[in-house]
Amino acid sequence: MRLSIPLLLALIIGGGFVLIIPANVHAACTSNMGRVYVPFNCNTIQQAVSTANANDTIFVSPGIYHERFIVDKLVHLVGEANTTTVLDGDAGGTVVTITATRVTITGFTITDAGPDSQAVQVRKANFVSINESIISSDIGSGRPLGAGVDLYLSNNTIVDGNTFTHNLYALNITRSAHNRISNNRMVSNNLVGVEIVDSMDNLVFQNTFGNGEEGVELTGSMTSFNNVTRNLVRGTSVAGVFILAHPSDNTLLENTFQFNHIGVNLQNTTLNTYYHNNFFCPSSIQPSCFRHVNHVFPGDGSSDIWDNRSLGGPRGGNYWDNYTGTDTNSDGIGNTNLPADGVDSYPLMSPFGPIRLAIAGIIASPLSGTAPLTVSFQVEVVGTLKPFVYAWNFGDASAVQNSSSPTHVYSQPGNYTAQAFVQDSSGTAELARVNIVVSAKGSSTSLATILEATGLVVGVAAIVGVLYLRRHRAQRRDGSSTTGVSGKKIRK
Repeated sequence: MRLSIPLLLALIIGGGFVLIIPANVHAACTSNMGRVYVPFNCNTIQQAVSTANANDTIFVSPGIYHERFIVDKLVHLVGEANTTTVLDGDAGGTVVTITATRVTITGFTITDAGPDSQAVQVRKANFVSINESIISSDIGSGRPLGAGVDLYLSNNTIVDGNTFTHNLYALNITRSAHNRISNNRMVSNNLVGVEIVDSMDNLVFQNTFGNGEEGVELTGSMTSFNNVTRNLVRGTSVAGVFILAHPSDNTLLENTFQFNHIGVNLQNTTLNTYYHNNFFCPSSIQPSCFRHVNHVFPGDGSSDIWDNRSLGGPRGGNYWDNYTGTDTNSDGIGNTNLPADGVDSYPLMSPFGPIRLAIAGIIASPLSGTAPLTVSFQVEVVGTLKPFVYAWNFGDASAVQNSSSPTHVYSQPGNYTAQAFVQDSSGTAELARVNIVVSAKGSSTSLATILEATGLVVGVAAIVGVLYLRRHRAQRRDGSSTTGVSGKKIRK
């Protein structure tokens, strides 16, 4: 329930008579011309849903609403702004449960369902839309255990333009079909961005995934004819896409994989198709970037197709940044040193489509030394929207340089943070940093100080973390899990 501060309003009526009424007294909770207002008409959203007629719109003013509610009729929930209209479950369970067809939710922050709960659950309801919201199921745990949106036996749902963070799964689709997951940003979710379990004909389109174990997971023998297209999957600690437990006839098309531990991880897969994807894994970030394609068991994915020949069109596979073959007939497809990455007999010689800017890292040499210290810098950039614009700030109040590979002299001792700002022709920009340790002549810098300042300690921790995640992920695959509300497996 939304809490309001009791105030007194003085209303002058007629010839000076003053009527004092509490400001938290609401008009009757009724629907007026297809509209209901919270908190003006109704104290709570649940009260508004109960009062509304079919196809009414419920407008919710900015505020924090501490409630968990069920939407069991066709209504449209509209928050005034997704950063200021907050639905807070107080870690008590699923915040919004939808059981009616054609419900829409737009413009909220939906948060704090608590462990093993969902911010939004759509259960046996079709044609639901969840748009332009910020969804975090479990903000209180160091390792969230809830799902952002859970679709169970629900078809033709649209989840578009949302930001998902602090979830175990950003979005789970179980035994559901014909859903569209598009234009969402799914970052800092602990396990998976989108998990598709025993579901068919779903579209995962033009989303951004990052900083979790996996971007997309397709699992189960009934998982087929799903399409994963034009997504950016970056920096996952296990795999950009994990396909396991006998899914078949799924398509991965025009995705870009950047800096993932594994690009695509395959375990018991058949007849899936992958083409016009771009795989980037610069040597500067090895070994955290392990390989583009990994087969968990010998023979995994042996019937999968890595080009578009199944469509009857001109053959064209995927772009691999580690492909060393040549294009002897100048048709844009490599024809030596095949198959590329062990799978692709028609590798593309250049990335497919425009690739958004990403900084793989900064190379600086040396990272430490005595003043005056001359350091050579180079920033590794992935992207096709050239020209790039560079701006270097060396952290010592010197002038900005605009080269991709500048050299700078540090004249005074100190710990400096050099920053590289890069922008592509579309206006997309990224910032990366590297630390430089400069000591005075005759002094020495401890190894621990250098490691800490240069980030190598963080790098070692990251590698150990990846090994830990991979080991515990394998343990979860053996069935050591609990059953969630929807009857699906919720892995911990």
